Amino acid sequence: QIAFSVLTSLEVLTQHPDVVEELFYLGGRMLNYCPEPFVSDESLLLAWFQCAMIGMQLDHRNANRGTYNFLEHVVACASKRPDIPPLQRTLQQVGATLTQNLVHALMGVFPAYCIRGGSGSISGILFHLGRIPALPLDQWMVPALSPAPERVRGDLITAFSTNDRNDFDARVHRFFVAC
Repeated sequence: QIAFSVLTSLEVLTQHPDVVEELFYLGGRMLNYCPEPFVSDESLLLAWFQCAMIGMQLDHRNANRGTYNFLEHVVACASKRPDIPPLQRTLQQVGATLTQNLVHALMGVFPAYCIRGGSGSISGILFHLGRIPALPLDQWMVPALSPAPERVRGDLITAFSTNDRNDFDARVHRFFVAC
């Protein structure tokens, strides 16, 4: 809570990239080793997401990667654990903005240091989002993709129907290159 009372804007995050990087890697480790206490406090989880939404805009390789690492861990946890209502409700709240930010990163509006592969990739976050049945991802994707060239929108949307992670990653990367 102390960190989130300080890390309130892009300017502040830009001034403290090492804090941002370590904070979000810590969040990812917490999700790996003790997810229940971490995701049971809805207000704290929402604060993590709100800060992460700002961190996605940060043009600092390590801080940006830490942010995306956290996001992939939390979304993967949600896809594997639909039995955690606070996590599912929080994703319902922030999902549209998260999806829009991910698409903005793929289109070059936000920095994108890891498109596919490894922990904390944009394709990894999108892949896991697509595995959460309660989320209206298709409703979130359509407006987020509207500025993208029409010829590449369809391939990205159909990528969500595949269970092959390599195929999904390749489609996301093709979308990134086309944009």
